[in-house]
Amino acid sequence: QARRRGKDGRMPSAEDMLKTFATVFTAHEKQEIRSALNDGTGMHVNDDDAKEEVFRRHWSLKESLVKAMGVGLALELGRAE
Repeated sequence: QARRRGKDGRMPSAEDMLKTFATVFTAHEKQEIRSALNDGTGMHVNDDDAKEEVFRRHWSLKESLVKAMGVGLALELGRAE
């Protein structure tokens, strides 16, 4: 799980995580994260666990891209989608 309790003991929300990584994701990716749905129970519920899963998927894809290109963080991640 990417979310860790802060100094205040509160678990950051997906929106908090998006603020922290504001320049990393494109507008389209941010929208996908914000609109993530968890339908594991057959019901569509908008929740932070589903949003975190989509967040992690996008982050992992970006990480894989820069590693494959061999450019590391020299690439502006917000430009890669």
